[in-house]
Amino acid sequence: MPRYIAHCLLIFYKIVVLSLPNLCVSLPMMEEESVLQHLLSHLAPSGPASDSLVDDFVNAAAWGDNPPTSKRPVIFIPSFAGVRLQVQLQDREIRAPWDALCRRNSDGWRPAWLPDKSDVGPLNAPCTVENIAFSVPAASDDPAYAPPRRGVLVEPEDSFDACMSLDVAGTYPTFGTWAAALERAGWRRGVDMDALPYDWRLGPDALAAPGGAFDRLRDAVEGLVARAGGRRAVALS
Repeated sequence: MPRYIAHCLLIFYKIVVLSLPNLCVSLPMMEEESVLQHLLSHLAPSGPASDSLVDDFVNAAAWGDNPPTSKRPVIFIPSFAGVRLQVQLQDREIRAPWDALCRRNSDGWRPAWLPDKSDVGPLNAPCTVENIAFSVPAASDDPAYAPPRRGVLVEPEDSFDACMSLDVAGTYPTFGTWAAALERAGWRRGVDMDALPYDWRLGPDALAAPGGAFDRLRDAVEGLVARAGGRRAVALS
């Protein structure tokens, strides 16, 4: 299991590098194992905070005098790479001979981040990186520029659970433990507890564009506050 996470971290590292504008960088295959070992050495063996610890914090937090009747609404704002992404493939474009090894079609949506274990092997990992990495902006003198790959559609999973765990099974929780503790204390999803799924690959300009993540965050907070009778919301990030 730690090795799978290390592979995912390696993919994430490549995505970040490949997404940097005006920079054409690729990791040689012979370097992947050394990078993988470095990531493995930094994986903490301990798991997420225990349920009892989070329960104690939630019960002690000054989010309301008499829960659940006067508690404050809560919204979870995931950090960078904290929202699950999904990908749909329809006749994925072939640009190089090795693209023939990549999955070209999918039966609906499939996990892109964290990717499915079958998509992080030595042969599939480059395909996964290319699927969810952004292209470098076009420039006449930019050797790193490549147009978007046809047949690949990637977007964040639009659900509360997509912000709670990096995988559908909940093996790698982000806010899942906190949300469960709040639900045990009386908070309800969509009523006084919400989350912001967004495409964390986008830059500030895109997030601040009309209808973008910032607008959706404002609408979500205003909705929580209105349903809570004007009580201020608590943001967890």
